[in-house]
Amino acid sequence: MAVIPDQTPSVEELVRPKIIMPYGPAGGGKTIFASTFPSPQVWLNLDEGLDSVVWAVKEGICPHGIENGRLPWLSEAIPRDARRRDGSIDAVGFMQALNKANSWLSDENVDSWSTMVVDSMTTLNALALTAGLDVSGRLDDLQKSRKGVLVGLEPFRDYNTPKSFIWQMLEELKRVSKSHRKWVVVIAHEHEVSRPPDKPMGLPTLEGIEPQMMGQQRKDILGLLDEVYYLKNWRPSASTNAEPQFRAQTVQDSVRVAKSRFGCLPAKMIPTYAELKKHVEEFYGVPLE
Repeated sequence: MAVIPDQTPSVEELVRPKIIMPYGPAGGGKTIFASTFPSPQVWLNLDEGLDSVVWAVKEGICPHGIENGRLPWLSEAIPRDARRRDGSIDAVGFMQALNKANSWLSDENVDSWSTMVVDSMTTLNALALTAGLDVSGRLDDLQKSRKGVLVGLEPFRDYNTPKSFIWQMLEELKRVSKSHRKWVVVIAHEHEVSRPPDKPMGLPTLEGIEPQMMGQQRKDILGLLDEVYYLKNWRPSASTNAEPQFRAQTVQDSVRVAKSRFGCLPAKMIPTYAELKKHVEEFYGVPLE
């Protein structure tokens, strides 16, 4: 499992807005957590996570309201016209999405929002690879090959195109977060790292759980992030009537990747920005921006 190096931050580094990655299983509270950060917010809504936020608002789980049929804290989200009918995004639509994100990150527009949410980096990685194949003219060949139509494919080795999509965007997110003091929440799915079985018919051994990202980039991406939290929807008892508890793990253990410059959050913390802010201000005695 990857180990994330970190350094003790100064007070200035501690209190400024940061890039935070919540990751974990579906239903773990990642989008709800992201939606509680300072508004107005802009969302790169690749996983339609805003739908689950709307559901959580209606169920009373999310500390928001709906006014005139809209979420008042949401400034803008990726346009749905970037999607195909099956919900996927082609190379053109993907570039439209990145152009929208770049417009939010531009110096003339950055003051219009307080928090940017990327939902999710896992999907963005996958779409970047798809877009790289599409731009290189190989996506149709791959799809035909899967359908049994052999077209004499050569191994695809041009990973620089998708990697540059992701890396340039992350560098911009880091720059804007630090220089313009903006919160950035980058959501990721979880990925189980397993060792093959030691003997025939054996079971693989779980070595760790980490954010799911593309190939060798994941270590580099984790190094750019200020905070990495593992979020899970814990049931306090086996009773089906028990209320779920959304918990955030911020300290890395032998199984899960995590890190925090804020120090250890309460083990049963309900992950909202308000709880995070309260903890930091009480623990360090400094106001969190």
